[in-house]
Amino acid sequence: MVVLCSVICLFLYWDAIRQRECRSEEYRQAYVEYQSRPKARVTNHEISYEWKDGEMWLDSRMTLQNRNQERLSEIVLYLNPSLEIYSLKEAGNDMGYHRDLQVVVLERQLLPGDTISLHLSYKGKIDEAICYLDVPFEERHNVGRYDPGKRRGLFNFGTRFAYLGENYTLLHPEILWYPVAVPPINMVSPYAREINFSEYTLRVKTRDGQQVLSQGEPEYGTGEVFFKNRQKLPGITLCIGNYHKKEIEIGNLHVEFYYFPGHELFFEGYTEIQGEKLSKVLAMLKGRLEARSGRGYPFQKLMLVKSPLSFVSFLRKWKTGSEFVQPEFVFLGERAASIPSYVPMTVAKKFAKERQENLDDPEGIYSVERMGLQSNVTLLQQKLHDILPMYYDFTGFLSSGTYPAANMLLSKMFISKKKYTIGNTGLRPDDMLAIDCLKQASLKEILSNDSLPDKVQARIFELEAGALAAYLSTSVAPEKLYQFSEQLSSGTQFEEITLEQIARNFQVDLGVDLLPFMDKLYQREGLPSFDIRDIQVQQIITDGFPKYQVCFKVWNMSDMDGVISILADDETVDEFMSKREGGIAVDFNMPLREKYYMIPAGVCKEVKFIMNGDHGYIGTNLAANFPGDYNIPLVKEGISKIREGMEGIWDIDRRFFENSGEIIVDNRSEQFQLIDSGERKRLPFLTKERKSTFKASLEKKEWTEMFTAESYGIPVRSAFGKVSGTGTGKAIWTADIKETGKYEVFFYHQVSSLTYPPISSVFTGSLLHYKVCNSLMEKEVIVEADIIPVGWVSLGKFDFPVGKAQVILDDRGGEIKADAEDKSAGLVQVHGVPDDKLPVKKQLIIADAVKLVRVKE
Repeated sequence: MVVLCSVICLFLYWDAIRQRECRSEEYRQAYVEYQSRPKARVTNHEISYEWKDGEMWLDSRMTLQNRNQERLSEIVLYLNPSLEIYSLKEAGNDMGYHRDLQVVVLERQLLPGDTISLHLSYKGKIDEAICYLDVPFEERHNVGRYDPGKRRGLFNFGTRFAYLGENYTLLHPEILWYPVAVPPINMVSPYAREINFSEYTLRVKTRDGQQVLSQGEPEYGTGEVFFKNRQKLPGITLCIGNYHKKEIEIGNLHVEFYYFPGHELFFEGYTEIQGEKLSKVLAMLKGRLEARSGRGYPFQKLMLVKSPLSFVSFLRKWKTGSEFVQPEFVFLGERAASIPSYVPMTVAKKFAKERQENLDDPEGIYSVERMGLQSNVTLLQQKLHDILPMYYDFTGFLSSGTYPAANMLLSKMFISKKKYTIGNTGLRPDDMLAIDCLKQASLKEILSNDSLPDKVQARIFELEAGALAAYLSTSVAPEKLYQFSEQLSSGTQFEEITLEQIARNFQVDLGVDLLPFMDKLYQREGLPSFDIRDIQVQQIITDGFPKYQVCFKVWNMSDMDGVISILADDETVDEFMSKREGGIAVDFNMPLREKYYMIPAGVCKEVKFIMNGDHGYIGTNLAANFPGDYNIPLVKEGISKIREGMEGIWDIDRRFFENSGEIIVDNRSEQFQLIDSGERKRLPFLTKERKSTFKASLEKKEWTEMFTAESYGIPVRSAFGKVSGTGTGKAIWTADIKETGKYEVFFYHQVSSLTYPPISSVFTGSLLHYKVCNSLMEKEVIVEADIIPVGWVSLGKFDFPVGKAQVILDDRGGEIKADAEDKSAGLVQVHGVPDDKLPVKKQLIIADAVKLVRVKE
């Protein structure tokens, strides 16, 4: 009997899921069918809400306008399919309409520019199956399972997309709890979405003991609360529940924290950060969030609201952020159970005591609490809870039928201005995958590729946004570009604007036609590829703080035009600090100098640049080069000096890039082979489906390809590495000798270290075992890796006959003792572990490139 009941319950459970998925499919098809219809816009929307007789009753008084160039033969609205419309009037008269699930078609024409006023009355409950129709079934079904890292696990909190009930309500725009003229999703082409900014008011009948939350300023009356917004919004949210509230003022921002009774965990343990101290710390953190987005927070309040753990949302590649973030709202799971990075302050202090940090004095306690609060606030920069949409999508939207996702692209472009002058050497697998995709397809084709992982597509947008900024900066000074962004933001705030309007403003204000750049970006297939070499730095003799001239050569080896940029500090650190009162800097955003140069396909150039600071890098701005940034090496000791510097770009002959008398075999060459434990390894990049690894595995004894800025390579800088072994693992470079003679053999040396377990290529005692072979001889050369410079290192001069020659590196290392020093800058340090439990230090063997240079006799 128990088994039978279990089977019946399981069947009913899966049948409910099946029925919900069937409804979702019907809703998808309805969206698709009506997507191409011209849409009206809601300019004003007054909503009244009341919970009565086990369902919600709403009134909508809305004004619609036809902003299209053509007449609307009928007006299309969208409303949750479970809500029943029991009255629809225009000027007191009934209006004819028909429904197709969530689609409401008004049998009324509307001429261009004309408006109408409607009064809708509707009631009922909601069908959550209308939400997230673009998210695969498997992901929607399993999202409620709990695992801090993978959102999977034994326990299942349930999956709810919204709530409607007597005791708790949470309704957001995607649930269609009120009628809209623009659907929340474009099921035909998600990136070509539209947003309708409207003036909203909301009146809610209240019940005792419940907090009513929505956007805007609340005005409390007898048995009701009225919300009026100062700005137009893309949609509004309603949340009603038994919440407790804490609030604080941060300048002109009112922050409110709503939590369930008995859930004070977030506030427990904070004893030193109170009152004015708390306001100062939060003001500092608010400043960091604004610096990240490049804009001030646009609203008057921010509500951090705890929500049931079963309330879920998703990141979708065609929009920024998730439904957890709405204008003025951030929803956080109760007790922070679904937030992997959250550590309660009581636990953080316990950990601090275990680390023997001083918690006896107020300063020590304050430091731990400040770091804990800072860590919690960083949640607002992460994935599902990232508040970036508040600064961009919720304050204005750029729509374009010709260029899908133009809003995302330009938004990312305007916030992509780098605040640092050290090249991007922190690499992710998504970077290489994104570059590979762009080598083979245009951005327009990539947007229609549903099989591409979301992370890769998101990275492509970031790279394309940076590339667009670089291309525009060859014609417009970067500071003017960002000034245009700010003027555009302030002038069209809380409005929908078309790309054509922006292009007209761009032409008038900056004298540049934006649309050809957009055409190039969307239609380009392939990427430029650069050979950057001979980066030299000379000090310019001055009376004040030092200045430097940077010189380098660049060859665009591809058939695609590309852009080279130079970004550098505009002051030295000493000069920067001397201008601050008392030598103390409030922040370390150094002033920057930027230069952008177009490098046509096949052209060679020499570039000179004046660097007024200590750091800088050369960027390739979305090219086949990987890593794409080249740090400018500034070694002050023994630096060459000149009296006058110069700046500009000049044509040079391609012979500067010819390696006459040199044979170079890189680790990505077909003439490079690897052997793992006596077994030959076919290199992954020579197979059809290349798989790249971005960090060495310490557990496996295999050669692993590592991408680092310190490696040799054109255009890809990489090397293979593995933990030292017994000599059975080998790297083999084969060169074809065309002329008999004496050749000097070099290998490319770099340093690389990982902190834990301790592994380094340059521990004290590190050895490299090379062998130089040809048909006449075989010579072993042992190199002390910890005392040689980085770059090309000579193995000696040898006589070579015509034919094959090989350089072989085996995986034997040196004897690395427990007290061996890491010569790479002391990166390998192990703290807090008893000496008898320290892991054994291991040498990292690196195989990069070899070079044979003909010796003149």
